[in-house]
Amino acid sequence: MVDTCKLSSVWDLSEVKRVVDERSAACVLDAGYTEDFRTSNTKIVLGLSTCACALVAQFYPKPFPENYWVLVVCVTAYFLLNTVLQAFLHFRERDIILTTWPKAVSCSSAPHTPVS
Repeated sequence: MVDTCKLSSVWDLSEVKRVVDERSAACVLDAGYTEDFRTSNTKIVLGLSTCACALVAQFYPKPFPENYWVLVVCVTAYFLLNTVLQAFLHFRERDIILTTWPKAVSCSSAPHTPVS
């Protein structure tokens, strides 16, 4: 995996971190591990659910006094889903850049731990 890295500026720390994270993940995947997408999929589902609540609240076909309870439910659901998403990011994802499944274990080898 000899590849030229695409850095626009070596003084941009977030760009350097992004390149290091991408290269590290590529090295782990090249070592034979397969990526576990459950964390990414959970974030996507929570984010889309939050956006759906906002869209229903914005584009519900009735005018304001008639859709009061729909707005209350949508705003409450938006708040709760966004809170769950932020808690998931803080407690589950943390600074993990890649989560993998363990390699297949044969009878004669020691068990491998997942790399994350």
